[in-house]
Amino acid sequence: MDRWQGKIAVVTGASSGIGAATAKALANAGMVVIGLARRIERVEALKADLEGSAKDRLHAAKCDVSKEEEILQTFRWIEEQY
Repeated sequence: MDRWQGKIAVVTGASSGIGAATAKALANAGMVVIGLARRIERVEALKADLEGSAKDRLHAAKCDVSKEEEILQTFRWIEEQY
C-alpha cells in the first residue's frame, strides 16, 4: 500500500459497518480519508478509536448521498481542502 501513502480516499457510509471498517483500514494504511455519513458524530467517534497518526488522517464530512446537492457541495469542499 506504499503507493497510496498520502493519497485521498472518499468513503461513503463511514459511520458504520463496511464503510467504517474501510475508512479505518485506509487511515491505518496511510491514506487521507474523508468519511461521509449522515451522522457525522459516528465518524468522529471512529476517529477517536484510531491510534497514532491515523487519527489525523480521518476527516468526517456530513453528506447524505441520496441528495445530489449535498454530494456536489461535499466534493467542492474536499477539492478546496485537500
